[in-house]
Amino acid sequence: QDVGVALSCLMKHDGNVAASEKVLLAQFLGQGPEGDTVSDTLASKFHLSDALTVRNKAPLRTCTTIVASDCATELVETSGEVSGEEMEELNAKIDELTKEN
Repeated sequence: QDVGVALSCLMKHDGNVAASEKVLLAQFLGQGPEGDTVSDTLASKFHLSDALTVRNKAPLRTCTTIVASDCATELVETSGEVSGEEMEELNAKIDELTKEN
């Protein structure tokens, strides 16, 4: 997601090609209100397509960074498992995209 956001911010937006067609983000995105917020933000603020996003059954994990004057610590929750079916769904989306182009 960070790379997709950075590319969206750095690339030149022209009137001929939508940003969602220039940057494609393949990802598993967890369920729940947190996952909904991430999905909505990626689409509305950074114009990233969800064409290669699979909403998996696990809740979205939270990562918190605690910053001090001379150091930082990250608290990263364990992510949920990606099922075989979810992996197959993402692979099918990627395969379909490559057939179109």
